Amino acid sequence: MDQLMVDITGIPRVKTGDIAVLIGKSGNESISVGDIAEKAGTITNEILSRMGTRLERIIT
Repeated sequence: MDQLMVDITGIPRVKTGDIAVLIGKSGNESISVGDIAEKAGTITNEILSRMGTRLERIIT
């Protein structure tokens, strides 16, 4: 399944159609696969391997 749920509680001004950056940079903010793995208590390869092949990837 290609589904994801993100808790946006406490994030002001979020609306339908906004772009969500899950890994990468947006303005002055950034989050790496390593950051996500650390918060999840795992390694980067596990995070990356669980992302389906149908997930759109935009590399800039």
